Amino acid sequence: MRPARLKTHQYYEFIDGMRALAIGLVLIFHFELFHFPGGFLGVDVFFVISGFLVSGIIIRDLDKGQFSLGTFYRRRVIRILPALYASLFIVLMFAYFFLLPDDAIQTARSAKASALFVANHHFYNNVNYFNNSETGWFLLHHWSLSVEEQFYLIFPVAALVLFKSKVNRSTTLIVVTVIAFVGSLYFVQRNSSGAFYFAITRFWEFLAGVQIAL
Repeated sequence: MRPARLKTHQYYEFIDGMRALAIGLVLIFHFELFHFPGGFLGVDVFFVISGFLVSGIIIRDLDKGQFSLGTFYRRRVIRILPALYASLFIVLMFAYFFLLPDDAIQTARSAKASALFVANHHFYNNVNYFNNSETGWFLLHHWSLSVEEQFYLIFPVAALVLFKSKVNRSTTLIVVTVIAFVGSLYFVQRNSSGAFYFAITRFWEFLAGVQIAL
């Protein structure tokens, strides 16, 4: 008899509505509809949702004494890598057969960065996200996936250390979130493109989701 599968997270119906809103905002931005230039903020909504959902799993497991870094990362690998590598393979096949050599090489380099979850740094060095004349960057949207995975490379370890320490975790996370937010505002003035692409300037959005989960 097979053991019953444990639920890893609770289903929240309102999250589907928020995801639909975020997707709609991004589509409006990219298709330049309704003169709404701020539609890319839908990505920020996704980061908050991600912080809320994934950290909720971590926090519940920590409270129950069941959290394991190995189990967490195994779940991330199973959830992300098969779909990611399948999509990269399809894009690379398309590039090989249908693109000019320079464009195919450009796509292959983007695919490599995406596979290693450093696409945000790759695109920061090569393309202006807000320049409408930029074309042929078929994997540009992978910058956000890289940001997300970079956060989840750090947060579970930090959460485990915080849980085992004697400090108040809620207060500590509030302080860290505020510092990250202020740092992001400062970085926007110094390097707006870097503020858009870099994980460090996005961490406060995930941490906002963590606050909601707590």
